[in-house]
Amino acid sequence: KTPVFPGDDMTFTGRVVGTAVDATGCHWVDLEVAVSVAGKVHTEGRIRIALPADQDDNPWRRKGAHWKP
Repeated sequence: KTPVFPGDDMTFTGRVVGTAVDATGCHWVDLEVAVSVAGKVHTEGRIRIALPADQDDNPWRRKGAHWKP
């Protein structure tokens, strides 16, 4: 919507709109997010984040068939 520039004090806000576990055991959180500067929303959208299932899990080590974002 509106550009964000270096030096802007950005505020990220969001809300969880869904969670899932895929067939490989990777845990996902779907978020609606907005980026604001000085109280005005500059952009908004949806993102999906992979989260560890437990302290021994690292979603970022998943490769090939085990990585299905």
